Amino acid sequence: MRTGVALWGYGKVPLPENVAFFAGAHFHAGSILGTDVWKHDEDTVRRFVTLLELHDVALTVHHKLPDPEDPEAPESFRREIDLIRTWHDRHGVLTGLTFDAPGDKARLMPHLRRVLEAFRDTDVFICCEDFPLNEEQHRILDGLDDAFPNLGVLIDLGHLNMRVTVEDPEQDRAGAVRRHIRAVPLPIRELHVHNNDGVSDQHRHLLEGTLPVDAAGAALREVGFDGISTLEFMPEWSNVRGREAYDLALASRDLWENALGPGP
Repeated sequence: MRTGVALWGYGKVPLPENVAFFAGAHFHAGSILGTDVWKHDEDTVRRFVTLLELHDVALTVHHKLPDPEDPEAPESFRREIDLIRTWHDRHGVLTGLTFDAPGDKARLMPHLRRVLEAFRDTDVFICCEDFPLNEEQHRILDGLDDAFPNLGVLIDLGHLNMRVTVEDPEQDRAGAVRRHIRAVPLPIRELHVHNNDGVSDQHRHLLEGTLPVDAAGAALREVGFDGISTLEFMPEWSNVRGREAYDLALASRDLWENALGPGP
């Protein structure tokens, strides 16, 4: 298992500087947005990749499947996936590629297949965020997981906290979190780890909010989770800046690793 950080939460600091800090603080993974693959100059990318390799930091890229309602989106998405694949071929540091999956999931499956085929000959894992969550949603994949063994799922624990609150605000929240995690039908390759009040998607640090952190860690141990935990704390959403943002990321990391315990 590796604990990492969503580097887009610290976007005012250059990527190489953030990687150097978090690697020095014993984080072992980092995540960037799909747009980061093509927006940075060559010198920034070279320094970023060098630091990833030097510190053995796993890299995931988080992107978005195209909006089914936008007729121009599929072609743009095709070009973006080609760019990400070319970037991976050039630098060889990509461990996982994950996607937000908006709208009608069945209409997104051709685009997910396109990604899976583009990375079929690699070890890069492919995941949608919060899909599939159960056997009913699993059927929408129509066998893609059998055809492509690198397909998994990314579970966002902040979103999970909101789902169990909406279902029944008076319920045993810890028990509900455990049930939801047990119901996930594919291997959980990555987590987005953050906290909230159970009502809105606040992306707080783990020390503030209603997520039953220990129960989530225990359930993930139970299902054999052995992937990447990406802390998706967004400091500026909580008016946290500067050194305090990094200190809270480290405190969240320590709390999460204690809850998750040793790997399987």
